[in-house]
Amino acid sequence: MVNQSHERFRSHGGSQRGIPGIAEGVRGGGLASDRGIPGPRRSRAGSLGRGLGPSSGPGRPRGRSGRPQGGPARGCQRPGAGCGGRGRGGARCRRPAQPRGLRAPLRAVRHTIERRGRGAGFLKTRERTRPRADRRVQIVDAAAAVLGRQGYENTSMKEIAQEVGVAPGLLHYYFDSKEELLTEVVEQLHREVEAEWLAAIDDLSDPLERIATGLDAAEAKCRERPEFFRLMFDMYSVGMRNPAILKRLRAMSDEFVADVAEESRKVSEQLPAQSPFDPKDLAAAVAGAIDGIAIQALIRGEDPHGAFRALKGLVLSHAAMAYVVAGEPPPMDRLLAFLQDQPGPPSPLDPEGQGRAPGRT
Repeated sequence: MVNQSHERFRSHGGSQRGIPGIAEGVRGGGLASDRGIPGPRRSRAGSLGRGLGPSSGPGRPRGRSGRPQGGPARGCQRPGAGCGGRGRGGARCRRPAQPRGLRAPLRAVRHTIERRGRGAGFLKTRERTRPRADRRVQIVDAAAAVLGRQGYENTSMKEIAQEVGVAPGLLHYYFDSKEELLTEVVEQLHREVEAEWLAAIDDLSDPLERIATGLDAAEAKCRERPEFFRLMFDMYSVGMRNPAILKRLRAMSDEFVADVAEESRKVSEQLPAQSPFDPKDLAAAVAGAIDGIAIQALIRGEDPHGAFRALKGLVLSHAAMAYVVAGEPPPMDRLLAFLQDQPGPPSPLDPEGQGRAPGRT
């Protein structure tokens, strides 16, 4: 039986180093049929191949075309995979296919590797990466805390990075300089202050009450968060030297004055007579007065309540003039009620209360 199989193998142009056959099986020390069980294959470089077919060395059996039998066609796109596809020129890959019992496990392993390498791993990496917008907000919040505690001149980008918990280089990825970061912090605080002011007067219909409530909101912000005004004045100083910062500072000021002017128009429309002043001029005067009171409180270390109460009296008196022009008696009782000194919490600028107005507790 061995001789018959050997003769059949030689009749097909094989040699002792042929693909499957009895000669290979005997030399490998095991039994094989005339179809054979392919053994380990060595690549042309001499290393153990990935496929299950035989070697493609010089002793490999060749067919009538002279091409080695049992291997991949020239230009095969998947050498060693036993794909049965076609290479260059449409030649069919002649590599023996993988045993049917191994296809499913190998396919499952390949699928798992691809899923873990390019799917699940990629998603986990994306989950751990903070979105750019969130990281920018985190940096601005941390910068506001550090700058508010230490001031602009005494704060470095490294200290802000430590507050955030990131490398200093990451800050420069989002902000070119400390000046730009300061501007972003002030703009964010400005938006918060203005939003709180508009929310405080949104549901009020009485014009006098809107005036008093709006100025009370400005006083509360100045007393509770003096760091906002401190950083804003730092931005004023930087803007005088940096045209780009000055441009953004001008835009922020214009926005605030425009909102106050719009509020002045609404109040004037509800009064018996129109104000003789342009709403924009009134808004600029009020905005300048608020900034002036805040900077005086920072310099002197005093509670700004008395100054804001006086400012509220001036603006309410201007509104009361509309009643006089219209020939109506001004509502003095209500005006005095809005000016009534109300006790409040101590200001961080004056925790001992030494700079409060007389009679204030």
